[in-house]
Amino acid sequence: METKVDKQRMERVRRSYDFLNGIDIEAEEERAKEQWRFTGFYGSPYVHNKSGDFNEIMYSFEKVGGIRKEESKMQAFREALEECQLEDLGYSGVWFTWERRNLPETNIRERLDRGVSNDKWRSLFPAGNVKHLTHTMSDHCPLFLNTGGEIFSKRSLKFKFEARWLLEETCEKAIKESWKLGTGTVVERLERLQTDLMAWASMIKIGRERLKARLIKHLDMLTAKERNDNVMAKIIDTKVHLNIEIDKDEMYWEQKARANWLKAWDKNLTFFHRFAAS
Repeated sequence: METKVDKQRMERVRRSYDFLNGIDIEAEEERAKEQWRFTGFYGSPYVHNKSGDFNEIMYSFEKVGGIRKEESKMQAFREALEECQLEDLGYSGVWFTWERRNLPETNIRERLDRGVSNDKWRSLFPAGNVKHLTHTMSDHCPLFLNTGGEIFSKRSLKFKFEARWLLEETCEKAIKESWKLGTGTVVERLERLQTDLMAWASMIKIGRERLKARLIKHLDMLTAKERNDNVMAKIIDTKVHLNIEIDKDEMYWEQKARANWLKAWDKNLTFFHRFAAS
């Protein structure tokens, strides 16, 4: 989906916009059997490297608070997009993607992050869209690029004790109650414990997802409001509670990643043993 002219334009942009701060990958759409290119730019943190920077707003109304942006820099960004025949994909979610400082009088917000594409990408993914996700840790909100396809996930029914369960206050109580009510051999009681833990974890997950959804919705509502002391205090408090829930999810993915690494490492070790023995 990329012509020679497109590549030449992108090469000029990479040279002009400090491509050391970026990611460039080729992706293949399985259903359409088409390849497309994703290039992510992250602006330089140094002022002397910011001429024509992608880490820029397009218009002055995309910023609230702080020093007014220079028109020449915004113009350079618009010209770069026009040169590459790229158009803003729009978004859903909150307007501003970047925010700094927690006091109303010093608070600054900008629509600093965006997804852009050319005509060929939009014809390949007519339902493609960008969503501004809720952010709690970084001053930038993450952007979710959806090409319009459905996302399927496979669930494994094999029992695995998850490290994040230990962060739940009711975990120890659930284990003690199951073991106390169990009968038979140790193996039979362990099987009952496994079943009880799976049921407990399912209920905890539902409750946790509902809590996260409420916190995200509340944070989105607060983020859309004008800043004052009360609003800023509520934003900080909601972020703290949401980060606690996010930490639990990170423990799960960290455990999963470690398990996958160990599995792959074990396979590699087996290969080298076999190779050495041959």
